[in-house]
Amino acid sequence: MRIAAAVALLALTGCSASKGTTNPAAPSEQASSSVAAQPLTQAAVKAAAGEEFDAYASGDYAGAREIWTASAKKTISQQNYEKLFELCPPVAAGLPFTIKAVRLAPDKKSAVVRAQRSIALISFRFVYEGGQWRYVPSAANLRDYRTKTPAQLAAGLRKDGGCAKS
Repeated sequence: MRIAAAVALLALTGCSASKGTTNPAAPSEQASSSVAAQPLTQAAVKAAAGEEFDAYASGDYAGAREIWTASAKKTISQQNYEKLFELCPPVAAGLPFTIKAVRLAPDKKSAVVRAQRSIALISFRFVYEGGQWRYVPSAANLRDYRTKTPAQLAAGLRKDGGCAKS
């Protein structure tokens, strides 16, 4: 049961900037106007979610973060996001996600993706931003990214059994 909780806890978790600070996204992290717009369809959301989940599961945390919304990226730098995983390798590293369902909102500008990883079934939110489907980290994760350092987040995860043995 503890492993299931850790898997759920670590599903797309991240790290934070120093307390009380934000890390504005670099210009290279902004949506490019040369990128073709994704359609407002379940298939497009599923493709974006698949890329997010595959990047994260494979340990490409920078690649996973690239699919976040612009405002989410501003809560934590790529360097700090990756630092957490150096300090606390995820218990479920390498375990893929299986997308079970995609539900578009009536306005087709947001969606909920249900995905399974090991025995955990988790819902993730995506929004349509700048012509692309983008992942929205949970409010709790975003708060932690703004108020805790990577070391503080890693310590909390370690206490909850969320770090792989290193």
